[in-house]
Amino acid sequence: MEDNITLQNCSENDVISFEDETYKLSSLKHKIIAVLTGWVAENFVDDLESRGVKCASINKSESQLEFSNGEWFNEGKKCEILKLGSTGWKKGKVRLKVIVEFCPDEPELSEPESPLDDLRQKLMESETPDN
Repeated sequence: MEDNITLQNCSENDVISFEDETYKLSSLKHKIIAVLTGWVAENFVDDLESRGVKCASINKSESQLEFSNGEWFNEGKKCEILKLGSTGWKKGKVRLKVIVEFCPDEPELSEPESPLDDLRQKLMESETPDN
């Protein structure tokens, strides 16, 4: 999952502050990955199943994390960021986006080229009148 986490408009060396808590973005990224692969993944499957979507169960681990009211995914969590090389803090919001992606088990194969394609091309070229 770590390869799928991107920090748009910022670098892993930038610093982010939520009120009195400050993190290097690379550290925050690792904490987000831990939450998304733990508590959120467990409760995601449970909630889908309670809504009638039958999914394969996952290994559950105990966690004491509480999920906030969704500001991380909706309007965004207020913060300030200090970008490497900037002259000061910039106020804004950080928001998480979820992308649903289908990954086929086997790569799609393109149609193999026919050995006759070159011959067809040459015939078509010879049939067109020269100007």
